[in-house]
Amino acid sequence: MRAQRRVVFGLLAACLLAGVMGLCLGRISNPAPSNPQNARSVDGLRLADKTSVGAGSGRSGPSSAVPAGDDWERRWHELMSRADSPERTRQLVALLERLAKTDPARAIALADKATADAYLRADLFQAALRGWASGNPEAAGAWALSQTMIDGGQAMSAVFAGAAQDPESVQRLAEQLSRDDPARAPDYGSYLVAALASVGEYGQAADFAANGPADSRLNWLNAAFGRWAEEHPDEAVAYARRLSDPEVQRTALAAAISGWSRTDPQGVADYALTLPEESERMFALTAALHVWSEGDVAEAATWLTQFGPSPELDSGVAEIATESHTLDQPEVAVTWAESITNPQLCSRTLVTVLETWARSDAAAARNYAETSPYLQAQDRTDVLANINQVASKD
Repeated sequence: MRAQRRVVFGLLAACLLAGVMGLCLGRISNPAPSNPQNARSVDGLRLADKTSVGAGSGRSGPSSAVPAGDDWERRWHELMSRADSPERTRQLVALLERLAKTDPARAIALADKATADAYLRADLFQAALRGWASGNPEAAGAWALSQTMIDGGQAMSAVFAGAAQDPESVQRLAEQLSRDDPARAPDYGSYLVAALASVGEYGQAADFAANGPADSRLNWLNAAFGRWAEEHPDEAVAYARRLSDPEVQRTALAAAISGWSRTDPQGVADYALTLPEESERMFALTAALHVWSEGDVAEAATWLTQFGPSPELDSGVAEIATESHTLDQPEVAVTWAESITNPQLCSRTLVTVLETWARSDAAAARNYAETSPYLQAQDRTDVLANINQVASKD
């Protein structure tokens, strides 16, 4: 029987491979400002009308307008005169980040000139804040808290990213801001974890997260260990296992497994087979197969064919059965679902398959639902009602 199931799994994997062969997916996107309206809120305003401070004063706003005709502004106008492109944006961002290290007021003023494009404007303000915060995080942070030019979260994230060039300095900044505004301490901790991870200080980010307050620890651990494991899974997993608090260790390890799955699901699946504890093994297999089936369902299915049906693989098999490319082949999908050993999960998975099948062939879906021994009674009643409703609309 085990050999027969492996043959069936092999045939299913071959069907899936044929169904998705030649499909190439790719998308490059840039994150949008979380509040584009904020980015437009000061169009037409003059910086000279705002509170003036120097680069190192720590007060609420940078000083005056940009002097005309200097090298920075000439370079700025030359770049702005070019056609919009990712390369132009990259050079503008680099220009303002560099300028802000020595003259943040001028960098902010130049960013304020980019009024036509809210997304570019947000990028440029963030560049200026990163440069400013790399040398004076306290002043940059104070201005970010008081400004209305871009989304406040974007502004503060940029400050932490710039300050993270000095990991000790950025941690002091988070501690100081948290003391000044305890209600926002969870946010400042999140900015800190993300900033430390962005410069490769994963151990410091993980240590901060692991020792954080209980109401913030989950989010911080997920961010710290998830990002770390995307880059260095062995280090992240090893660090998580050394944590002494059992609950913190479980959370950190789960975050590391999830992060690792995003970049190497097969590696996680293979690693899962080495884990002695059943709960850890099942979590790792589920996380890996969830991501893997979304990215390459045929490859994930092929990997599964080396095993017979098993409770530890049930969640992964359910992911395969209900993945969109599998659902395009309903006979294949129901056979995957039937191999799930947990009766309740098997039945629920079949419901998902049948509801999709009914949209293309209601008669075939109804026939299967009426005769399948794998559907539980209530699921059979519900799915037949859904199938009949779909059929009545045709």
